[in-house]
Amino acid sequence: MVPAGKSKTRETLEIELAKEELNNKNYSRSLELFENIMARNQITIPEIKVYYSQALRGEAGRLLRKNPAEAQILLLKALEADPQNAGAHFDLGNLFTKSKDYARAINEFQKAADLNYRSTDSFFNLGRKNVSSRRRIKTKLSRQGPFQPCCGPTKTRKKKPVY
Repeated sequence: MVPAGKSKTRETLEIELAKEELNNKNYSRSLELFENIMARNQITIPEIKVYYSQALRGEAGRLLRKNPAEAQILLLKALEADPQNAGAHFDLGNLFTKSKDYARAINEFQKAADLNYRSTDSFFNLGRKNVSSRRRIKTKLSRQGPFQPCCGPTKTRKKKPVY
């Protein structure tokens, strides 16, 4: 059995190593270390969840072009660990935009903007998606032809001439 003091020192060293791997952008190794730390501890320190979320976002960014579906899973997992991860909301908004899921993209950009993450970029993307959504709606409506009342044609009264 390891004395309690030694265990804390080992855990602290592991946390520092995981953070260092995160800073060096070795996301997969950082994820592995954070997952090991969280598996051993029933009560996870909120700080670890924040770093874990950042590592998930980094790994998702690496996979974004090769495997967007896996990147989406990692981003959702990052938000589960830390709902305040504005960068993950922003990246998820971009991912939904690429898959043409504009309603979800708008929702994620709005969350990123609310968290004040790169607010100018978030608001720019939010505006672009709202404008493109309106254009699509107008295009669909114009293809349907003129407005037809639901109750059939209405009778118009002829105006009586005034003498």
